[in-house]
Amino acid sequence: MITYICGTNGIHYREFPKAFWEDVGTLMSNGDEILLGDSDFDHRVYGRCKNKQYEKVSVIRYVPPKHRYPMARIKYALSTNVKMLKDCDRMIAVWDGESEEVFINMLLLLALNKKCRLYHIPLGTCVEIEKIDDLKPYVIECHGWTNEDERDVLRKCGFSEEMIAFNTADGTFSESYIAEIICKAPVSLKSKIDMLVSLRKKNSIKYDSFTNVSKLMSESADFEHIKQTICDVIGDFGICFDDCCAAIRNAEFDLKYNDLYEEERIYCLFNEWYDPQIYFVKSQPLGVFKSMKDVMEYIRREEEFDKEIFADDDDEEPEEGYPIATWYKLEVWNLRDNGAWETFRYDYYIYNGEVCWFEKLNLKKEKNGYEYYSALESDRNFFGGFLDLNLPTPYKPGDIVNIDCYPFGPSFHAMVTEAHAQYDCCMPQILFKMPYTDEWRLEALKHKRFYKEAELHSYEPPLSPLYRIRSVSEDELRDSDDLLVKISKELNGDEDKARAFWDVFHHESFDGLSAEEVLKAWEKVNHE
Repeated sequence: MITYICGTNGIHYREFPKAFWEDVGTLMSNGDEILLGDSDFDHRVYGRCKNKQYEKVSVIRYVPPKHRYPMARIKYALSTNVKMLKDCDRMIAVWDGESEEVFINMLLLLALNKKCRLYHIPLGTCVEIEKIDDLKPYVIECHGWTNEDERDVLRKCGFSEEMIAFNTADGTFSESYIAEIICKAPVSLKSKIDMLVSLRKKNSIKYDSFTNVSKLMSESADFEHIKQTICDVIGDFGICFDDCCAAIRNAEFDLKYNDLYEEERIYCLFNEWYDPQIYFVKSQPLGVFKSMKDVMEYIRREEEFDKEIFADDDDEEPEEGYPIATWYKLEVWNLRDNGAWETFRYDYYIYNGEVCWFEKLNLKKEKNGYEYYSALESDRNFFGGFLDLNLPTPYKPGDIVNIDCYPFGPSFHAMVTEAHAQYDCCMPQILFKMPYTDEWRLEALKHKRFYKEAELHSYEPPLSPLYRIRSVSEDELRDSDDLLVKISKELNGDEDKARAFWDVFHHESFDGLSAEEVLKAWEKVNHE
């Protein structure tokens, strides 16, 4: 007899039912083979077997693959669990009533026409699960979040009403995508957790999996079909939210470590900004601090001082966009007891008095023994990078919009040219004058090549312009927008002209044109 034992991670040792340990003892007395995974629950069971010098225990380990988004343990553990479910004759489960992994294991076991003994910790019961209907009492009906829930999240993330209405008109986002939107938004880490938790409570793998598997089993579907259906359910309603929350909480814990425990971390604060006079992102070290509390107090005083300075300054603001904006970068360093660096560390980005983003940098070791934290191997799921959000926009050729990546660069006005096929990262295309230059560009909005950079082709701000893009009203138009207004009226939604304009513009130069050259390129198209 082969028995697969599984249980909820994080169960305290004292919560293990006495009858469960008696079952494990019976298995050992009978000489049965025991299959285990490699979670903390399995380690406790393995430890009990090892103490009894019982050798017929197999521990199946798995290695999670690298992935762009934080994904649930259950998704990459599924194939390993399925192997154990196929190999076993029966299963014993210790369940807290919440764990999706244990619940799906029971569903798959029933699909294989095998039985499970379930220890339900909250109810303090032990029941035999022999058919799909035996699980029904443990499933709460849940239909996921609604369009209104999604609209509320997008508003909190800063999206315009135009973008919200357009992107919520046809169904809801996948969990992984709404999680990416939340995690990279210009709001505090606390706000991100609140939004993730709120949506998570309206989502249930258990309910969706149960209803699908119950239907398939009534139709005598084969096991592979059922397994694939569960994989699809996990893809649509996985527990990505849980993993995102865990990643944010881990980063917050490291951030506040010295405030909670002994002073072991070093907090290095930098003031950073895009300087339009030299076209470069500057970074000024401000000091080394003992705790996060000290860091935030320093920032508070600095921002109060800046407000007083600007209040007394009668100079006019720059013509284009915001005054020069700054953000703070905080590096947190930690040495282990042996003097070596930790295997990873965090960089945090502070905006508007709150920690809004972070990067997790991994320690890279060279063959010569040299160690350093590699930005190329960092986890930027909670900040930004070359990969932007890929949301479509409601704008058509000729629409004048406001582009705002504050605080990572000044805002400016742009005109949409091509706007078809917007699920392509190269669409829509926008025409704009690079802030604080006389150079006009025709670029993809989502490529973010908005600002001149002294050494490179351009500086791409970390924050996606999609969060704040909106239409510009006539009252907001400036004298510097005259060229945009002229072309906008003549383009008037014509995709063919927009495409022809792109061809002529980039035939002249891929590095930008003067206003006169832009007008000449447009006249070639408009008078054909």
